[in-house]
Amino acid sequence: MNKLVSSLDIRSAAVSFGFDTARTAVTAFADDTVNRRDHDRQLERIAATRSAAESLEWNRALVQAAVHHELSTRERNLANSPFFDTVEVVREFVADATGGGKRPALLIAPFFHEEVGVHEKPPGFLVALRQSWLTAPWHDDLVPLAGVVDRPLHRLDVDVRAVQRALHDLPVVLIHGQVQEGGRVWPSLAAWNLLPDTGSSSLHLTFPHFPLAETGDAPAVRALGDQLGRMFALTVGNLGDWFHLLRYERPPRVHNLLVEDEAPERAVLATSAADSYDVLMTAGRLDTDWAQIRQARILTEGGLPDIAERMARTTLDGLARSPIEDASGRMMLLRELLGVFGLLGSHEDRVRVEALHEEAASKRLDELHGWGVRR
Repeated sequence: MNKLVSSLDIRSAAVSFGFDTARTAVTAFADDTVNRRDHDRQLERIAATRSAAESLEWNRALVQAAVHHELSTRERNLANSPFFDTVEVVREFVADATGGGKRPALLIAPFFHEEVGVHEKPPGFLVALRQSWLTAPWHDDLVPLAGVVDRPLHRLDVDVRAVQRALHDLPVVLIHGQVQEGGRVWPSLAAWNLLPDTGSSSLHLTFPHFPLAETGDAPAVRALGDQLGRMFALTVGNLGDWFHLLRYERPPRVHNLLVEDEAPERAVLATSAADSYDVLMTAGRLDTDWAQIRQARILTEGGLPDIAERMARTTLDGLARSPIEDASGRMMLLRELLGVFGLLGSHEDRVRVEALHEEAASKRLDELHGWGVRR
């Protein structure tokens, strides 16, 4: 019996040991499987981190290359550009300064000297031209923006075209010039979007040349700068008159703002201002009689009485022959014409105008009282 019990105990112990061994093996296998999975996950995380790092470095390199390219392009464009900054910045700056083009911008470029290098500093006349404009009584007709073009236009037509293309939708006057070998100064002017209803979108002028004194002769150089400045101030002022008449119907005024000893200049400016009314008349924005009366007034103010008197008398004769369809309008015309003949000192013509005015006033009175035909 004892032997049997001992035998059973031995067998139970063996079975128990076998189960323990199997359990240990299974547990070890499971642990090993878990460890391998953790290891694999760790490897995957390491690989993902490495891939992300490599992708980040690649993207960083692409960004750096793009930034470098953009900076290089910007520097190259600025080096070639006639402007102080990028085209986008300049366009926004000029638009803001001019109220979106409500007044034209006046740009002044230093003159280009053919005989010297691009980076040398011969007389560019920039200060003289700017000061001449700022001291003119009509300086507020345009917005001076000296410095927007910050170098001589040594590429000539290419530079002028670049400025016009950048500011193509704004009214602009660009003053520039070249100094030829041998001392000839060629002043130039370009303008665009100044003359609505004329069919001309741009204007390019090259003036007769001026002799340039020796650079060392400071008084002569200053005198030339002042001469150029006055010429440009008058020309740009005349363009400003056209702009404000055609855009806002403001009467021309520059010819009336000149001093007494500038009679020739006054006559030229008055003639040009009178011509501007032809544009309003052709465009149907102003009646022919009104246009001619205002032209006669301007020519009278410009010191051209003979031409003004002929024009005023032609208008007066036409009014005398035509029936009165609008008594109030006729009275206004005649009052304006009376002022012109007053400036001309023509007593006989004033008497004729006053008689026609009385006739128109009588008809207006009949109209107000409903009488129709005066009794």
